[in-house]
Amino acid sequence: MILKKVTAVFVALTMTTLTASALAATSNDGFDNGLGAWTHLGDVSVQADAFLGNSALLTTASRGADDFPAVAGAFNFSGVAAVGSAEIEGSLGLATGVLDPDLDNFVFASEGSVMYKTFSVLQGERLGFLWDFQTNESASLQGGDYAFVSINGEITRLDDTSSELKVSNVFARQTWYGLFNHTFTSDGVVTVGFGVVDVGDSAVSSALLIDNVFIAAVPEPGMGLLMSLGLGVLGLAGIRRRK
Repeated sequence: MILKKVTAVFVALTMTTLTASALAATSNDGFDNGLGAWTHLGDVSVQADAFLGNSALLTTASRGADDFPAVAGAFNFSGVAAVGSAEIEGSLGLATGVLDPDLDNFVFASEGSVMYKTFSVLQGERLGFLWDFQTNESASLQGGDYAFVSINGEITRLDDTSSELKVSNVFARQTWYGLFNHTFTSDGVVTVGFGVVDVGDSAVSSALLIDNVFIAAVPEPGMGLLMSLGLGVLGLAGIRRRK
């Protein structure tokens, strides 16, 4: 919980110039009160993380015999099975096949989970969140399972199984925490979605941890230093956790 408190202070400070329209959008940013107004499909739950406190966790796990030799459903945390990739694409308004990494070579996304929410934003406001990709898959030259963020239908991959991931306490490997930032270039209503999908099979599970989702005004001069300091805190915590 120490890092949760430090991170909360860090996020609060980055939001000191928060606009009125963004204020309501941050009511569930830390997931301490559950998933709130986030719509979700598949295995999505709120879990207690050792350093971030309560965080949203999305997995690709079914309730069946995934991740052999683990018992059936060992990496499913909500009791709801992952859904097909086509259902994830439909929920986010994506074209069919967008989540498939390489259609020409028959590399398809099979199933996963997603959560999404609609926000009102102003030009210059910034979306930020902490994320951690976790997986039981070994490294894959084709990328394998991956996690992503969707902003009004534009997909940005956060990480995949081909990365040099670190040892995890729950899944076999993980990214460790990263900070994502996106600045909106116009006023409007946007849908932000988070997802994780199995690629090529559905037998080995992966997951995406999300926390501290916020929308705030672009930092004033000097706030960049504060953000760097916050990332430094996360890095030190990563070192602590791996010892």
